[in-house]
Amino acid sequence: MTTVVKNPHNNQEVFDFVVNALRKQGCQSTTGDGCLYRGPNNTRCAAGHLIPDEDYKPGWEAQSLYFGLPIIDSMSPIGKYLHNQGYCTHLVFDLQKVHDNLWEHREEEWQKVATNYGLNYTPPSVS
Repeated sequence: MTTVVKNPHNNQEVFDFVVNALRKQGCQSTTGDGCLYRGPNNTRCAAGHLIPDEDYKPGWEAQSLYFGLPIIDSMSPIGKYLHNQGYCTHLVFDLQKVHDNLWEHREEEWQKVATNYGLNYTPPSVS
């Protein structure tokens, strides 16, 4: 099992951790009816990789990080949890969008996310 980044020092650490965890996982966390923070075969979505098992709440499933526009006042309980852990919820939200809606183009989309946040994108190594 991967180690969760607790109270990250910076967005680069979070980006690298989530992207590498999703690359290793190799698939979306879904049952086909939508993406899940915790899915079949121990899969996780982008945000799910940042939530330790002891903090995870099944009631968070089917909740976005935000109820409306991505601003603090519209955060869902999962969004507030991640915010209180020190994560940039805007970055996590954008990584979620790639996982949930743009999986087929994930590397290209992760590169765009990195550029938008001034982060470094490292392509996957070819074995």
